[in-house]
Amino acid sequence: MKNKNAKYVVVRIDRIGMQLYSIINAIYYCEKHNLRYIHIPLDDSNVEYSKLFQLGEGYNTMTKEEFALEHNDRNTKIVNLARLFSLIKNNKNHKKSYINYKSIAFVKYRCLLINKYKKSELYIPLYKNKEINISVHYRRGDVVPYKTKQKNIRLRAIERHNLRYTPDNYINEILNKLNLNMNGIPINIHIHSDSKLELEKIITVKHKFKICPHFNDSTIDSLNSMIQSDILFRYGISSFSGIAAFYNENIVISNIQTKYKYLYNYTNTYMFERCDDILLMLSKKIKMNYIM
Repeated sequence: MKNKNAKYVVVRIDRIGMQLYSIINAIYYCEKHNLRYIHIPLDDSNVEYSKLFQLGEGYNTMTKEEFALEHNDRNTKIVNLARLFSLIKNNKNHKKSYINYKSIAFVKYRCLLINKYKKSELYIPLYKNKEINISVHYRRGDVVPYKTKQKNIRLRAIERHNLRYTPDNYINEILNKLNLNMNGIPINIHIHSDSKLELEKIITVKHKFKICPHFNDSTIDSLNSMIQSDILFRYGISSFSGIAAFYNENIVISNIQTKYKYLYNYTNTYMFERCDDILLMLSKKIKMNYIM
């Protein structure tokens, strides 16, 4: 796959989260292996994301039209790193290409991109109060919870959709954890989704936390909120919350399927199974600060 003379690019046609995630990993991969990364800017409809994250700055660029021409030219070697998921799998077949998100090199790279984000004209500092702000991302939009018994739907398609769809009860699982470990602490729970959720029906657990729905926010506002939250709860393989996890420097708690546990697994990311320990530790720290 590696060719020092080739041009390495990312061209994807899916949603913005995966486009951003692929670009971030492709740039790192190319820098690590001394390959020539050529940046293909996001479409005009996604220009705000370019302003927010400033990805591709300092690299040569080409348009999608130029990519199409060069890609069909046998005299030009151009590699599309769109299928970057294969670089993330940590198994016997992909050991050489596995990206270690907790390595010193990647941590430095991540810090550079986080600093770029903070200098963006679209970066808005949030949550200056003393309350704890928690974000929960509910991926819905273009996915529905298929059941395996439905006819004329392939099992692979069912799995792909269910891996992205956040189940209704997720917020109740989180509230149970918060009640157990952070009861009595002033907490705002910001729920982000690209669909309007009927929270009065979904939430069945009693609690004393403040629920803040964000169903009509712009995606930029949602990203700023999730990135800057004290705790970000994310579910499954949604790349939109994965991008927020990449830029979040606080605590990320990820409820993700075991086979994909290496995705978005940054230094401050913890699996949902460790939720009690993380919340209890944070609770003790918060209460100690109040006493002092």
